[in-house]
Amino acid sequence: MSGVKVNFLPFFVISTVLLSSFLPILEIASATGGQGVITTFADGSSSVTVNFNGNSTNSSIEVTLERDTTINNATFDISYNYALNSPSPGEVTLDMGNDGQYEWAWDSLGYGDFGRQTLFSNGLNNSSAPVNPSGNIIADILLPTNAQIQTADIVAEYSPNFGGAWIPTGAIDSIEVGDVDGNNLSEPIFLQRGHQWPNGSNSSAIGTITWTSTNGFSNISWTPICDGASTIEVADFNGDNFSDVAAFDANNESACLLISLSNGSWAPNTNFSLDIAANAIVGGDMDGDGDAELMSIHSTGDLNEFVYDHQNGEFVLRAATTVSSNGTAMPAELGGIVVGDFWGAGNNTAVVSDIIDGHVTMWNVSQGSWSQTDIGTEFDCMKVELHTFDWNGDGFLDLIGNAGTGATDGVCTATFNGTGWSTNVTNSTQLTNYTVGDWSGNGGIEILQPVVGNIDGNDSTLNGSLQVYSIGVNGSVQSSSQVLYPHTAPRHVALADMDGDGILEQIVSAGESSLGLF
Repeated sequence: MSGVKVNFLPFFVISTVLLSSFLPILEIASATGGQGVITTFADGSSSVTVNFNGNSTNSSIEVTLERDTTINNATFDISYNYALNSPSPGEVTLDMGNDGQYEWAWDSLGYGDFGRQTLFSNGLNNSSAPVNPSGNIIADILLPTNAQIQTADIVAEYSPNFGGAWIPTGAIDSIEVGDVDGNNLSEPIFLQRGHQWPNGSNSSAIGTITWTSTNGFSNISWTPICDGASTIEVADFNGDNFSDVAAFDANNESACLLISLSNGSWAPNTNFSLDIAANAIVGGDMDGDGDAELMSIHSTGDLNEFVYDHQNGEFVLRAATTVSSNGTAMPAELGGIVVGDFWGAGNNTAVVSDIIDGHVTMWNVSQGSWSQTDIGTEFDCMKVELHTFDWNGDGFLDLIGNAGTGATDGVCTATFNGTGWSTNVTNSTQLTNYTVGDWSGNGGIEILQPVVGNIDGNDSTLNGSLQVYSIGVNGSVQSSSQVLYPHTAPRHVALADMDGDGILEQIVSAGESSLGLF
């Protein structure tokens, strides 16, 4: 989790400090009326090298002046050959005439060693600051006027306000995030098929974990769900500001619902039919009333919207349409759906894709009827696993999805400008079961792809990884990935702000002999 304290330890090598030579420029005026500029020392040289070793004084440097001369201005260029890598003499003072009045000194609080600045302005060698989305400022670092930094190193150490955790859960088949307890913080919500109950029986269940700053992570709370569920969707269907769960059962073409009791628990599950050939479900507030609706897509081309009937405690069909295959009167075989506010105007739109040719269309619903948006918002190249995010920050949501169902079809990104799409297919990158978001809090949108690796049954040997792919402002996907190692054999990853600091935490389902959440 975030909210970390950061320690910075500086190390600077500064070319205008760390003594090796003096270059004088003295503007003078004498009592006899003469004036001029002295640019050499008494021996005629323009520079003098001085070696210091510990607590020592060098008084051999001389500048010749006429009697009764007034120095109007004096400048010495003090420099050091840092390439010699000699130790710093520490504090250094320049006392012309040995009168105890320093003409120049490097000896104040926070000045550090001469030429090798290892302190902050407060005199400490580290500075701490909490991390937040708007940034923070650590202590100042003092440098001499006109200094030129030759080399610089800063060691940044991050320590979280609270540690992560490994929570044994058993196998997890699907994971989402939502607000189970109504505290405006996100929690992981996950499906486990074949959960073993205390009485020895086995059936599917929904698990949840909450976190508080006082008590840390809670124990897992398990709630029965219909057997046959394979994936889950989380949304607030009854408008009580507590998350509800809809579990999708592809074999039985149905959805199993857990509706919140507004107290952190759910009513007993209920099951309802989605009609034939259902392929996927998704939740989203399509009419802006604060309650989410449930949408289903079908291989018959059907796009349905179900609304929650508060009085009878069930879902009813409100809108239905058949999406046509691209340019034909035949129905599309719908394989993907996602809901989002694509124009950033507060109104959600459903986007569906044809699994046959990757044709994508956008749909709005009003007063029980679906209507397709402008034909200019159609495009081709995306078939399944649709995700949405505004990766270029223009206020319009963009899309990413798999260009096919095979292992070598690549990934398609579509960048939306409010009137149309610009698509980009990356064949070198293959994605499945991935997550998109700003996982590092740096403002960049990236793809997190779990890779299980070669499982050997030993949790102490690290197998698999999270592969991180960057997305460019034009939708281009980085061909090579950054690699993270949260835990052995990661299978699922979700992003959630569990502590409300504006920075997303990674919730990773992983493990080999012991399965759980990291």
